[in-house]
Amino acid sequence: MDQGIAYDRGLWCPTVGGIWAAERNTSFIESVLSSETVLERAMFLGPALHESSSARSSRLAMTGRDGEDLLYGKSIALVDDDEAVLDAIQGLLEVFDVEVRIYQSGADFLQDNRKVACLIVDCNMPDLSGFDVISELRKRGIELPTIMITAIGDLAIERRAAEMGVKRVLAKPVKTPVLLTALRDAMR
Repeated sequence: MDQGIAYDRGLWCPTVGGIWAAERNTSFIESVLSSETVLERAMFLGPALHESSSARSSRLAMTGRDGEDLLYGKSIALVDDDEAVLDAIQGLLEVFDVEVRIYQSGADFLQDNRKVACLIVDCNMPDLSGFDVISELRKRGIELPTIMITAIGDLAIERRAAEMGVKRVLAKPVKTPVLLTALRDAMR
């Protein structure tokens, strides 16, 4: 990595040098960065995320090679019944200047008529599942780039999600680089 900038499949991501610049002296932090999850990162370095990251670094992190700003200023809906997951993902995405609208149920999300650029939805929730939410959106004629997150890694879930037009299914706990790459790809 040159000056803390990591390159991952077209994603310029200065998170190591930008967000963790002060902590880079310890080999522990550098070894954890490649494998930790969103929730672990938020719990371990939550305050540092907001204090050490500049708006410029945040925008660069979600910019493709062509300079297109993929997420800056966009609104994303995050639907999950687990408050810890909502807090962790919201905290991470806000570092990248993304407005995250959180909903603890599919019904809450479907009642809100505000436009969003992308949907991140949990597969298994009480009352309405992630599949139910997507089906209802389709009935309303709303096509929305969607990422599904699930604690249950199952090929049947991935197959059904693909049939419904879901861009990506991510296993919980969601790893930060995987989530950022999935969002970047879904927004293209």
